[in-house]
Amino acid sequence: MRTKKHIAFILFLIAACSAQKDIYNLKKLKMKIHELNAESKLLNVKLFEDYKKELKDSNALKILLSSNIDSMAKSESAPTVKEEFFYKSYNGYVLDQYDSKNEKVKEIKIPFDKSLIIEVKEKIDEYFDYNETYFGNGNIRSKTISSSLGFEIDKKYYFDEKGKTTEITDTDKGYSFTYEDVFRFCIENKIPLKTEGFPLKIMKTTLQDETKAWVIEYPNSEIQKIEVYILNATSGELINKDLRDWPVFKHKAQQKQ
Repeated sequence: MRTKKHIAFILFLIAACSAQKDIYNLKKLKMKIHELNAESKLLNVKLFEDYKKELKDSNALKILLSSNIDSMAKSESAPTVKEEFFYKSYNGYVLDQYDSKNEKVKEIKIPFDKSLIIEVKEKIDEYFDYNETYFGNGNIRSKTISSSLGFEIDKKYYFDEKGKTTEITDTDKGYSFTYEDVFRFCIENKIPLKTEGFPLKIMKTTLQDETKAWVIEYPNSEIQKIEVYILNATSGELINKDLRDWPVFKHKAQQKQ
């Protein structure tokens, strides 16, 4: 009996690890975390002026760039870029990069107002992004890694307009029960990271008694309820499980009545 239980447990671990590999690219994520440091960076903002002129001269809504911006923010783990498009949006300009699978791997938003920040988002995998913001002069403003599920990991770095580090925030402080542990919790409790309709949310929070916690909001379509799990950020202990009403969006015509 003991041997059967032991084998069953091993098979469960193998299945869990296999499922976890499908969740995110751990190797690439670790590489990006290694790049998350206090070193200053400079974005070649002059290239954007060239792209703006090229876009204007073409009289097109979008242009396919013949040059490559790897020199602006190239890193060892940066994705291979096949195509780059530059276009005007409602509040600025956008540069999108696509890989050989025609998937967007990087997006750079350049505001019309040069006093505002430039936003750079590089896709790590389906759930994580490497984010940078820059001042109008091209100097780095901030660096962080965030998840589309709703949380940040590792350290977040802030810089002044001269590129000097001004603040370092450890977003993992107090969270010895890590995001990987939270993902395992989801696997063990049959909570899918991919949901249809309403998205799964995973957030870091501080409770009223100053306890740090993870909050998981799972939209369970089978029961038409939001399952809410609150986990202790240190031990992973389930502090509370609750059910919330399924969101209902009323039509504008109904709201006026």
